[in-house]
Amino acid sequence: MIKIKNISKVPFVFKLRVPGDELGIMQEFKISPNSKQIEPGETTLINIVFTPAQSIMYETNLVLDIENVGENMASIPIRAECVVPQVKIQPNN
Repeated sequence: MIKIKNISKVPFVFKLRVPGDELGIMQEFKISPNSKQIEPGETTLINIVFTPAQSIMYETNLVLDIENVGENMASIPIRAECVVPQVKIQPNN
């Protein structure tokens, strides 16, 4: 969970994204809500669920775009490591 607060005096529409995540077969970052209009002084909670699809080290960013203003207005670094458990199956006898 993260919070976004509009500290300006005007409303704006934000969009959150993880660059490149939309290109994969499976979307690894589910952001809810990923876009919304936020009024002056308003705070909104954002839920982010990460479901890795690869056994790799992830180094990326959560990026905030503001509609009609600009892209990459703010970002939060994301660093995670996905490891796969080792499993051994032996006969029952």
